[in-house]
Amino acid sequence: MPLQTCQPNRPDEHMPEQPASPREVHCLLYDRSSGKAVGAVALAEVKAALEQHPDYFAWIYLLRPESEVLQQIKQDFGLHELAIEDTTALFQRTKIETYGDTLFVVFSTVTQNTQLDQLEFGSSNIFLTDRYIISVRQSDALCERQVVSLCEASPHQVMHGPAYIFYALMNCLVEQYLPAIAHLHDRLQDLKQNIFTDRFHRQTLVYLYSLKEELTNFHLAVVPTKEVTCYLIAHQSAELMKVIPKEVIPYFRDIQDKILSTLDIIQSQSEMQKSAMDVHMAQVSLSQNEIVKRLASWAAILAVPTLISSVYGMNFDNMPELHWPIAYFIVLLIMVTLSSFLYYRLKQVNWL
Repeated sequence: MPLQTCQPNRPDEHMPEQPASPREVHCLLYDRSSGKAVGAVALAEVKAALEQHPDYFAWIYLLRPESEVLQQIKQDFGLHELAIEDTTALFQRTKIETYGDTLFVVFSTVTQNTQLDQLEFGSSNIFLTDRYIISVRQSDALCERQVVSLCEASPHQVMHGPAYIFYALMNCLVEQYLPAIAHLHDRLQDLKQNIFTDRFHRQTLVYLYSLKEELTNFHLAVVPTKEVTCYLIAHQSAELMKVIPKEVIPYFRDIQDKILSTLDIIQSQSEMQKSAMDVHMAQVSLSQNEIVKRLASWAAILAVPTLISSVYGMNFDNMPELHWPIAYFIVLLIMVTLSSFLYYRLKQVNWL
């Protein structure tokens, strides 16, 4: 079967700069002996090419594939139906499973949607053997173009086979976590002006809760990836060593370090968000307490003339002071004096 010869440092020959449609099917062949890309072929020709050239391995990546395409790769490569079913979901929890000699990995993706000012969660599904790697995704977390360029720039690493492409894909997806968490940090910083205010803003609480929800979802998406990398690093079974050579294991340790750093940042951001919400509610509570204190103070001041007025408003006949010439002025003086004294004392204790 004739194969197209690809030129080094020209990833555009394998992948168009702009996708022609929302559904994509790309198949690349690599020569394990040289680590260089051999060419791009049709999906139906991949199996025959691998049988004809034992030193070749294939990388197939699919974006929102149709069911017919999934059924074709299932038949050509003997993939398990449960794994194929998982690839159709928009989001799956990160996990790693083994079906015969095929390693199936679901990896969570987190990207920033600048238009909606929020994070988008998805998943990338990867089938891995020593002869091929198949990546299937339903979301737009594009990493393939970067990995193509990386592979063409590092042929000596590609000689490790599909395991290196598997590492490169995982590494690219993990590196997308940092811009996403930085976006959440910027959103929290933008709230500072509304947080440290003595007026209640319902929208501030709604925004803080939305931020907490995204941090929680982010944490739930990243934690299982740590378990997957730990499994890949620690598991030394013969089946896994056949798929992932020991020379590639150190690369997964690098991914694990990045995941741990991401989890630490998520934890710190969650604590900052909780503190921000507590501070905002404390500020609002203090403001309400100040209002209650002022109302209580003025109620006490007004209670003095009200009490005196109510006594002389009972219309009893035997009230001698009612007939005094200066009784009215004396009562007014008492009211003003007591009210002024209360005002002075309440002002001293900062209730007014």
